[in-house]
Amino acid sequence: MECFTGTRVEGGINTYLEGGTAVVRCSDDYSLWYPSGKAPEGFDIVNLIESYAQTKSPPYFITVYDTGNHIIDYAQECKNRLGPNFVITGVEDFISLLYQSPEYWTRLSYDNFETGFGNFLSGGYNCSHIPASGYAYQGQGAVRIQSSGESSALISKLADLTAFQDLKVNFWYQASSMELEDQDSFKLEFYNGSSWDKVESFSAGADFENGKYYHQIIELDSSNYNFASDSKLRFICQADSNWDYVYLDKIEISVK
Repeated sequence: MECFTGTRVEGGINTYLEGGTAVVRCSDDYSLWYPSGKAPEGFDIVNLIESYAQTKSPPYFITVYDTGNHIIDYAQECKNRLGPNFVITGVEDFISLLYQSPEYWTRLSYDNFETGFGNFLSGGYNCSHIPASGYAYQGQGAVRIQSSGESSALISKLADLTAFQDLKVNFWYQASSMELEDQDSFKLEFYNGSSWDKVESFSAGADFENGKYYHQIIELDSSNYNFASDSKLRFICQADSNWDYVYLDKIEISVK
């Protein structure tokens, strides 16, 4: 089986080489590459994928292209030899493989708030989508929580977590006018099916300064929190003034 390889794949579009055979590529838009333009005669492409997988941080996709009359047998060979961490997600005139290690995190949601609240809901009038505030970590949009109480909450939509052991929250935030002397803060809470549990609190002066963006990754596990069929998360402000703000951006929620 021939395996032609190429250089960078721009925008995820495959680069077809001579003979109509395309590349082996992964989700970071780079393909495996040989200076000669194709793999050596008789090269074992399955071993190539296995070796390449050891250099990457999962999860990622690999797409393998070959002539159509070999593709079904090749798909079975990949399934047999690559093991349970490789899942065949498509077989046409190519094979799409998803590599998942035992430590693979599944993304439940990701929101950059460019066009609205996305996978979140506003708790009330003190939680606002700001489409062009100048306070976004990237792009233009962000969510602003201010003052205090449930009206300031940014709440994720319900998720059934009963099949999972771990939950990860990855987000960016920036504060404005939050003051140490007023004990201004905000917190992340987890809904366990019946009540809200405090996960972590962030205090002005101790954990952040105004006008700077901070990156947080917080992990929860089912031994300490009850993962329910109607679980959810919320960010809630704890400040003493309507002019105390926290801007949230790029919130990713993952499970495993």
